Amino acid sequence: NTYKRYNERKPEREEVYKKLKTHSLLEIDTPDRVSKRTERLRNRELEVIMPRDSIGLERLIGKSDFMSIRFLEAGFLVSKSVGRIIIKDSTS
Repeated sequence: NTYKRYNERKPEREEVYKKLKTHSLLEIDTPDRVSKRTERLRNRELEVIMPRDSIGLERLIGKSDFMSIRFLEAGFLVSKSVGRIIIKDSTS
C-alpha cells in the first residue's frame, strides 16, 4: 500500500530535509546516483529541461559555466581600440 510505504519512509525523508538545509543535494546523495541522474537528465529532451535553459542544467550538474561580466566589458573596451594606421611616404 502506497500510504503505508509513505509513512514508513517518513524518518528517512525528514533526515534528508534536515541535511538539505545546510548541504546541496549533490553533497547528500551518493556520487554514483548523482552521476546517473545527471546523465539521464542530460539525455532527455524538452520534457525535463529546455535546451536554452542553461541555468537549469547548471543546477543539475552542480557547477556554473557562466562567464564573468568582465568578459563582456573587456570585449567592449577592445572594440573601442580598433583603429586604422596610415603611413605616408613619398609614394602616397
